[in-house]
Amino acid sequence: MPGHTSAADPDGTRWTTTVSGGRVEKIDGVDHLVFDLTLRPPTGTVHDFRLTYDAIMHHLLSHQILVSLRPDGSDSYTTVGVLDWQQHTLAIPAAGASTEHGFTAAVHLGIRHIASGADHLLFLLMLLLPAPLLARRGRWIRADDLRRNSWRVVHVVTAFAVGHSITLALVALGYISAPTRVVETLIALSILVSGIHAVRPLVPGGETWIAAGFGLMHGLAFAALSPPPMPRSARPGSTAATASISRSTPPPSA
Repeated sequence: MPGHTSAADPDGTRWTTTVSGGRVEKIDGVDHLVFDLTLRPPTGTVHDFRLTYDAIMHHLLSHQILVSLRPDGSDSYTTVGVLDWQQHTLAIPAAGASTEHGFTAAVHLGIRHIASGADHLLFLLMLLLPAPLLARRGRWIRADDLRRNSWRVVHVVTAFAVGHSITLALVALGYISAPTRVVETLIALSILVSGIHAVRPLVPGGETWIAAGFGLMHGLAFAALSPPPMPRSARPGSTAATASISRSTPPPSA
């Protein structure tokens, strides 16, 4: 950990970094190795700095680190950003992350989350396949109405985005959370249902409602990235770190 964690001023002046602890804690029902990280500015004045961290990511490219801030005396965290194999450094505001900052970071994280999630894209693809078709006697038939087909595709994509965004927002704001194993099981179920529906219509004309309903489940996958009450890495079974920023205390005069 010490060799993979550092902090520095915007001009490059390095902070003192101390890593302690190294204990196993259960987070979201999964064992995590937790370290305590203390950062001290050289001048004793806490100000904006840049945090660099690349533990595990230099061996596991899919590993991601969610960075969140919690002011003293508060129980709520605000997301600052995500570190991954491409981005090892993140700017940390000393004044704490604002609501707007957290919202922007959550939006960026959500976009990356759904764009890199094969499960989300596979589910959406399975719903889009029958979108331009018509159900007749338990089978799909071709529909030649281009205007109708285009609107069906727009409705399915929009419904999934809305459902996904609702639970993304609720989880990011700390209102709800769900066990990772349950969420992953529901996502697998949604892909199975959408795959069957693509072959034989289960709910004729109901692709929009399926997309919205299962979109809520897919949004819960964000709970694996930012479950309260403490920030953690994006993958279970990895390391987590809690960091504190302290002022340097000058030695007493002789």
